[in-house]
Amino acid sequence: MNNERTSNNSLSVKATVFYFILGLLFLIFMSNSDKTLINYWMLGTSFLFLSTVIFYFAIGLFLKREDKAADEKSEESHKFKEMYDAAYQDKVNAEIMNAAKSQFLSNMSQEIRTPMSGIIGMTELMMLTNLTKEQKEYVDIINFSSSTLLAIINDILDFSRIESGKLKLENIEFSIKELIQKTSQILDFEARRKKLALKVDISPNIDYNIYGDPLRINQILINLTKNAVKYTENGSVSISLFEKSRADSKAVLRFIVTDTGIGFSPDKVESLFGVPDGQGRVKLSKDFEYTGVGFGIPIVRHLIALMDGELMIATENNKGTSITIDIPFKISGIKTAAAPEPAIVKQFSEEKPGEKREVNILIAEDNIVNQRLVKELLVRKNYDVTIVENGLKIFDVLENKKFDIILMDIQMPIMDGLEATSIIREIEKGTGKHIPIIGITAYAVKADKEKCISAGMDDYMSKPFVKEEFYRMIEKYLQ
Repeated sequence: MNNERTSNNSLSVKATVFYFILGLLFLIFMSNSDKTLINYWMLGTSFLFLSTVIFYFAIGLFLKREDKAADEKSEESHKFKEMYDAAYQDKVNAEIMNAAKSQFLSNMSQEIRTPMSGIIGMTELMMLTNLTKEQKEYVDIINFSSSTLLAIINDILDFSRIESGKLKLENIEFSIKELIQKTSQILDFEARRKKLALKVDISPNIDYNIYGDPLRINQILINLTKNAVKYTENGSVSISLFEKSRADSKAVLRFIVTDTGIGFSPDKVESLFGVPDGQGRVKLSKDFEYTGVGFGIPIVRHLIALMDGELMIATENNKGTSITIDIPFKISGIKTAAAPEPAIVKQFSEEKPGEKREVNILIAEDNIVNQRLVKELLVRKNYDVTIVENGLKIFDVLENKKFDIILMDIQMPIMDGLEATSIIREIEKGTGKHIPIIGITAYAVKADKEKCISAGMDDYMSKPFVKEEFYRMIEKYLQ
């Protein structure tokens, strides 16, 4: 700014000198044309000096005004830049803090899943032993409580995914009838504990598979049904599935969760779901909106919105609540009959006396509790089990023994499961053989599954898992 003022002062002096020289030249020219006008020369010189002084002050005043305007403009520009820089830094800091929070929630929930896997798995094993009626009741409570805690952990993980924009829906074919039956089985214990009837009503018109995300649909139904059981002391809770409409290869399915519980007040409905219209329809948004009343319902609303669905609620104090969800799906051309008994359960339960399955399974797992859990599950089916605690030791045992399946943990010391799998696949290129490798890890993000498949694994299971799911996966790769 001082440099600009010095430059302007220099400019005014130069302009004044230039003006004076021009005036002087003019006087000289006039005196040459009329040498007798001495008085005129003196008068002209005086006028020149006076006009030069006036010119100097006039141009100085003009340049000062320009300086003031430039100063004001520069000051405004400087303030704007400071405001912009501050706003930008606040935005960057908020993004960094939000990312750090999401990462922290993700890491914490995934770390908790590892011991939860041991608790749930060992509880299921204990339920297979001979227990007294009282012991069985205690074990059932442990199993239900640990499953509830796992659901909360999953909600926290989903919350962090939603905030970071990493929650993506899958689009795979599955049986919606089987999914609802499994959902009802999961919640049956809590309903029986409260002496409630848990009913399932599925329309016979739904004789086809659908394409969608079974995990997220199951999450929606479990959240809503658990709430229904929680707020119902007498009567029943029901899960219904109907076909609202169907055209070509698409159908809109209607899920209804109804209870005879205490119902919700209008204020409670608004805080949980939002303000319903005259037909009970709730406005949903694909932009996540946390209402500050737990994770479950906000996540449900977000998932329904992502599926382009609609949510309607009808409730009355002390008479119960009915929540209706309409979701469009692409349907499969293959019709499905009533769900048969799972092949894996049938096969294991009907083994002939003396029949022995010659199966060798390698477990690569560094956690002692999970080693014991997986081994117990496999030994119960008469499988031969070998355990190593890191990826490097896999190659020592592969030299001396042939294995039908490798169960591979992802996070291991010395050499992790991804690196070990990649090396095994490179070796197999020269031998022409292929050992099925199933990744087992506490990390439940879709990107982790993609990393497993990219490394060469055949499949992926997230801890904790239920034994039926585990056996089904094993049988899939033994066939």
